Amino acid sequence: MRARDAGFDGVEVHAANGYLLHQFLGAHTNVRSDGYGGPIEGRVRLAPEGSRRGGPRRGRPRFTVGVRLSQSMANDLGHRWTGGVREARTVLAAAAAAEGGADHSYIAITGRDWFAEAALDPAAADTDAEPGADRGAEAARRSLPALARAATGLPVIANGCRHDPETVRRVLEEGHADLLSVAPGAIVHPDLPRRPAAGPAPAPFGPAVLRPLATPANTRRVPVRPRG
Repeated sequence: MRARDAGFDGVEVHAANGYLLHQFLGAHTNVRSDGYGGPIEGRVRLAPEGSRRGGPRRGRPRFTVGVRLSQSMANDLGHRWTGGVREARTVLAAAAAAEGGADHSYIAITGRDWFAEAALDPAAADTDAEPGADRGAEAARRSLPALARAATGLPVIANGCRHDPETVRRVLEEGHADLLSVAPGAIVHPDLPRRPAAGPAPAPFGPAVLRPLATPANTRRVPVRPRG
C-alpha cells in the first residue's frame, strides 16, 4: 500500500456515507448481475478483496487497517440496511476480512444522529442472540456497533456522538463501542477528551464555526490579492 510505504501507521477503508464501497453494499444502488451484485454475499466482496491485494507484507513495520461503515448515506440520512441483523452480520464479517492481516484492526461505525442511525431494523430480530446474556449482547440487538463487537471481536469506534456527554456516557456504559471519535466538538474544544474528567461542560457546538463553507459560489466572491 502506498500509504504504508510512505510511512503512515495505518489506513481506514471508507465504506460508509454513500461512497463507492457503500454503494456496493446497497441493493438499491448495486444493480450488478455478476458476482459483485445480487445477494448481500456478492455485494460485500469488493472491500475485502481490494484490501487483501494491498495488505501488509512480512518484514514491514506494524500497520493498522480500519473499516468505516454506516447505514445512512450523505444524501439519504434515513437509509437502513433492509436485511436487518442477518445482513449486518454478513457486512461485518466482510469488514473483518477487509483488515487483510494487519497487525492492528478496528471497525468504525459512523452516523450523524448516533442512536438513530446506529439502530438496526427493529422488525428484524437477531435469532442468534442469547436473550439476557450481558449488556453487550443486549446492545447488540439494538445497535450496529455493538453487533460489530459481538460478531467480529475487533475494537469498535463509534463516530457521530458529537460532543454530548450523555450520549458519550450511554455509548460506553451500555456496551455499544470501545472508543469514541469526535470531530465537530473537538473543533470548538481541542481539549474535549479531558473535559469529562476535569468537570467543565463543553459549550454547544455552533455550525457557524465552519462557515463560510467552501463552495464554488462563495469562493468566487473572495478577492484575490496579488503578492508584492
